[in-house]
This record gives sequence, C-alpha cells and structure tokens, in this order.
Amino acid sequence: MNKGKILIIDDHKMFALSLSALLQTREYETHVVAPDNDDLIDKHIKFAKPDVILLDVHLDRDKSGFDLAEMIIENNSEQKILLISGYDFPEYFIKAQYSCVKGFINKAASDKVLIEAIETIKNGGTLFHNPVTKSSDISSKSITARERVVLQNLADGLTINQIAANLYVAEKTVRNWIQAMNEKLGTNSYMQSVIKGIELGIVKIDI
Repeated sequence: MNKGKILIIDDHKMFALSLSALLQTREYETHVVAPDNDDLIDKHIKFAKPDVILLDVHLDRDKSGFDLAEMIIENNSEQKILLISGYDFPEYFIKAQYSCVKGFINKAASDKVLIEAIETIKNGGTLFHNPVTKSSDISSKSITARERVVLQNLADGLTINQIAANLYVAEKTVRNWIQAMNEKLGTNSYMQSVIKGIELGIVKIDI
C-alpha cells in the first residue's frame, strides 16, 4: 500500500538516499532531487505530484531552503513543504513559522517524529518543533546586555580589537566579558559561546 509520494530535496546525497530508503520501508514512494536542478524539481512537482516535499534549509547554492520553498510555492500554491535542518537555531524555527512551509524539524529527529510530521502535513496540518527549551531560557537570563552585544559582534565576525574600539573600552575589558560569558554558558571558548548563543536565541544570524 502506497502511503504517499515524497520528494526529497537535499544536497547531502548520502543523507537524502538514506532518508529515501527509510521512507520506502514505511511504504512511501520517494524521489530524490539535487537542489541545484530547478527544472527537474519543477518537473517532479508537476508530474509526480508529491504529497509532501522534504526540503533542507542549508543548500550549496545561492538560495537557502527558505528561498527555494518560496519559489516552489509561488508556482505551486498548494504544495506542502516540510523543512529539515541539522541545526536547531531559534531563527530557523521562527522564520519557518512565518514562511510558506507547513513544518520544520531537525534531521536528528526520530523516525517516529519524522513520520508524524509527514502524515500531519500530508493531511492538512502543520508541525513545527521548537528548539528552545526551558533550561535554555534559564541559561540565557544571566547574560548581561553588554555581554549580548559582544557575543553578537563575535558572531558577526568582529575581532576583539574591533569590538573594543566600537565600544570604547580596552581589549582586556572585552576579554573579561567573554570569559564571563563562557562561564555562564558553560563553554570553553568564544566560538562555543557564539554557537550556544545562537541555540539560545541570544545571537541573531542572517538566514
């Protein structure tokens, strides 16, 4: 019994094929297409008519999964899209909810969660897994406003010297703020703090 047609768009071929094989064991008909082949994607949508498209957020192309989703919906307004990502960034979750897609989950989600998401969306519903947890909220509250500015500047690629100049303070002061953030976030480097800041929603990133 065919439970539905799934189109997988992901530039990580091994992951896409593994996901396809998994869904086939659950009696779904699957097709895998590279994200840089717009013509083939369009043909699959028009002729195969997938019930749900699984679309990766990170693509090796100028456009993100969000951009590609908008292009698909613009030409196929009824198409249902489930975004998948290897990163639980709050920005992704928020943007997904305000976009044209029907759902957002992490690639590390269990088989059960994935099937639940597909079935929910296929049947007209939506499913967005919020990556922000209560423990994350508690961890972020101890970060001061100035520390948040420093963390954002680090995420934007500024050096300690540049941050110090922008804030009119000594480099030692900036280093002290970074050390304080590392201790509060339980990290060992400013890069780990930036990553943790993104996960907690303290740091904003361009999508």
